[in-house]
Amino acid sequence: MTSKTLLIWVHPVPDSYSAALRDAVLSAMAEPPEVIDLYRSGFDAAYLAGGRGQSQNEALLSRHKAQIADAEELLFVYPTWWDGLPAIFKSWLEQMFPDALEHSDSQQQARTVLRNIKRLTAVTTHGSSRWVNFVQGQAGRHILGKSLRSLCANGCQFHWIALYKIDRLSDSQRRNFLQKAAKKISAAA
Repeated sequence: MTSKTLLIWVHPVPDSYSAALRDAVLSAMAEPPEVIDLYRSGFDAAYLAGGRGQSQNEALLSRHKAQIADAEELLFVYPTWWDGLPAIFKSWLEQMFPDALEHSDSQQQARTVLRNIKRLTAVTTHGSSRWVNFVQGQAGRHILGKSLRSLCANGCQFHWIALYKIDRLSDSQRRNFLQKAAKKISAAA
């Protein structure tokens, strides 16, 4: 891991498998990262009627931008639902970086916030198989590994750690993935 990691955890249930995955990742890290828990942070995923990118979350988003600007790695732990990011996660990205991939001014603002990010890591679970996820377009992998990464420091590394077919796995297979994810995080240190 890089010297300053910010972990963004996205799951509504505090004692979910995703929480166990978050804890496994945290235990593998030499330095404990700052953690943003989107569901319990007070973030409101709904946009105001005033238009795209306007939000009642301004103070919270400013705090998150400062945390990101101070980090060198963003580590995302979340479930993949309906072949994509949870709605609150996608809304957070859209409100953090409105129009960042479309307009040069917005893109420059996003690059200013993300300029120190040298590594993006996604740890996620899927109900579907790797093949089905591939056929569906790998939305989360694309958004984080291509779109968001393009706004980060030159040479930013992207790592994808995914568990597929979680609904059909045994408890033992799920526990094995916790160890595998922790080992990958530890090896990246």
